[in-house]
Amino acid sequence: MERRVFSPFGMNGGYPGRKGYNYWLRKQADGSFRKVSLGGKNSVWISSGDRVRIETPSGGGWGVPHEEKSENSPIEKNDVSYAPAELVSEPSEVFTGSVALRHLQQISA
Repeated sequence: MERRVFSPFGMNGGYPGRKGYNYWLRKQADGSFRKVSLGGKNSVWISSGDRVRIETPSGGGWGVPHEEKSENSPIEKNDVSYAPAELVSEPSEVFTGSVALRHLQQISA
């Protein structure tokens, strides 16, 4: 099931997260795509032109939304400045799609 059927639960009054989805977009003869749900664990043989879309589940929320903050509340996203985060974290690169493939080919050569 791997969070494809049941949403990740929230804690301490937080909302549940979003379920994950795995789709096979099967290319039809007319060029359109037919969406096939793959479920949490599956294997398929895909053809040239087909697409696979994987939407990973989100995490559940923490705490009641819009509740007054107390001294013991966890830090809110808006309370964190990005400048200190940049000082303590390494620079990173995120590539997707064909850009990722080109980058992988370049560093493998």
